[in-house]
Amino acid sequence: MPSPATDGAKAKGQFKHPMGIKTPAICTALLLSAFSALMLSGCASMSGSGSGSNGAGAAKSGLFAWENMSYEAVGTGTVPANASLEPQRSIVGTQAAKTSAISSLKQEVTKLNVTPTMSLGELMRENLAVKRGTEKFLQGAQVVEEKEVKPGTFEVRVRASMVPLANMLRQNNITPNGLPPSLPADENPAPRTL
Repeated sequence: MPSPATDGAKAKGQFKHPMGIKTPAICTALLLSAFSALMLSGCASMSGSGSGSNGAGAAKSGLFAWENMSYEAVGTGTVPANASLEPQRSIVGTQAAKTSAISSLKQEVTKLNVTPTMSLGELMRENLAVKRGTEKFLQGAQVVEEKEVKPGTFEVRVRASMVPLANMLRQNNITPNGLPPSLPADENPAPRTL
């Protein structure tokens, strides 16, 4: 069976990729060690799950205090004057009300404590992945009720379970016990080549 290192690449300190890409051996070793470290740290941060949904007990068990809850919000929207046909009126009014309800839900959700010292809103301002994940999560909120409360004004109630939000935070290595450590700035960055 042929070895991965062919054409004298091993003698030159390179590994020949099956697709013909040559990689220096040191890069391969660094990538493998970085991958191993990430896998080990990810497993360590995800260990310890339990039940419990309040305060300190929740943090010790690895659950957020609000993880098993659902939040609801109500929004109202008005139909613009240029929407005259009935299907268009109800669609535009309902969409405006849903946008308002999701905005109200976002205001509530951003107040949730992620760690003992940081709210979700503060974390969203610091972490773009969390911000985008939270906004995507909120867009998927379930419409529970929609109605026309008076001619031209619609009301929509949305509900969101917090379990997917908690899972998204864990995927970003954020737990009730703390945030992932921030990486120190490299004093000697590698030169960029084009």
